[in-house]
Parts: sequence; C-alpha cells; structure tokens
Amino acid sequence: MQKVDAIVLAGGGLKGISGEETPFKGLLPIGDRLMLDYVVEALKGCSRIGRIVVVIPSAEGVALPEGAEFILNDGSLTDNIYAGMGHLKTDRMILLVSGDIPLLTTEAVDNFLECCEREKAQVYYPIIPQKDVERCFLGVRRTYAALREGTFTGGNLTLVDPGLFESNRDLLERLYGFRKSPLKLARVLGFSFVLKFLLHLLTIEAAEKRLSDLIGGQGRAVITPYPEIGMDVDKDSDLELARRILS
Repeated sequence: MQKVDAIVLAGGGLKGISGEETPFKGLLPIGDRLMLDYVVEALKGCSRIGRIVVVIPSAEGVALPEGAEFILNDGSLTDNIYAGMGHLKTDRMILLVSGDIPLLTTEAVDNFLECCEREKAQVYYPIIPQKDVERCFLGVRRTYAALREGTFTGGNLTLVDPGLFESNRDLLERLYGFRKSPLKLARVLGFSFVLKFLLHLLTIEAAEKRLSDLIGGQGRAVITPYPEIGMDVDKDSDLELARRILS
C-alpha cells in the first residue's frame, strides 16, 4: 500500500469533562504527557504513515510532541480538515484521526490500514464489534448500532480520498458529527434506511451502498477488533479510564 498521510484533529472543547484547566482536549494531561502525545506516538510507529499534521487551536506555552507538523486553526470540523489538507498538498489517501483517543496503538492503526488495502474505496470507516469492546473494556459505555451482522460501535479514524472529501464537504461534516448517533446517521441516509435500522434488518453491505450513492464514490465499513480506535474521551469516566491504563 502506498503510504498515507495523517491529519490529527487536536481541538475540541471540554464539554462533559470537569475539573480540568486546559482549553481543549488534545492538551489534557495523562500522566506526565499530553493526550495528544499518545495519539502522535501511535501514528509515528506505523510504517504505512507518511507525514503527520496536527491541527490545533493554540499551542502557546505547550511542549508539543516531536515527529509531527503543527498548524494553528480553530474552525469547524471540516475547516480544520481543509486546513490540514491545504498544508499537506497531497493527492494520496489521508487518515483523519481524532486527537482524543489516547489508548490508540500502532498495532490498531496498522491493522485498520491493512484491512483498507483489501478493497478499493474512497472512504473507509472502522466499526468495532460490541463483544470486542466489552472484552477489553468491560463496563465502559459506548454508543452501539445493531445491524444484521451484529452490534457495533464506530471508530475515530477515517481514511479518505482528499478529492472526494472536497466534493462532499457538507455531507461528510454532517455524517461525522452524527457518528455517535446511529439514528441521526440513518436519517441522513433516508427513510427506508431508518426503517431497516430500527428493525435491525440493515446490513453492512446496504449501508455501504447507500453511503457510496450519496458521496459519488465507494465507501467501505472496516470491521476491526481493536476497541482502542473507538475509545475517545468524552466524559470524566473516559478520562479516568485513560489515566488509569496509561499511568
């Protein structure tokens, strides 16, 4: 597989997290390091990753991790992604990475990209079986969607063709924003889609086809057994878990 570049979205406010003084999640301390450090470290260890660009609202007075390029931008999700893409100026695939998944490992990233190699597409999105989440993180609350093939939660990596992203900016922003609300995602995709989802009749193949029709390119769901990809820090209990594991 040709190397891909990575954009780490390291902004995001602290809604749902209390008692912290940092302005945004990427700078939350975990042990003696920043949350962002763990994400960049996982990407640096992956041989399939080329350049790493971190989009961050501000870096004043912060010791940022080495091995990545940093740009300052504090816009919407798609604004920040565009800022990263504009900095990269590349036509090769780009891995979009949330900056709030400190449990991410190189092995998990490598496995996801390896799975993406198996079928040609312009957008790849990871889904993790509930049993794999509970195997590693018993009792942790995640948002799940029940499909015909099983029950899954979404991940916080997306591999995209930058050209396709350019032509689907508004749609992809909505889909990404709704990633933790299966019902909202289904509404974007249509009534029959919603009905099948509610009746647990929706298949992965049908979801891929509908997404592909909407974006004018091939979309793929990638089943991965690595729950670290889906363990973003959204609330106090998530942060406590990350600190307990990484400290």
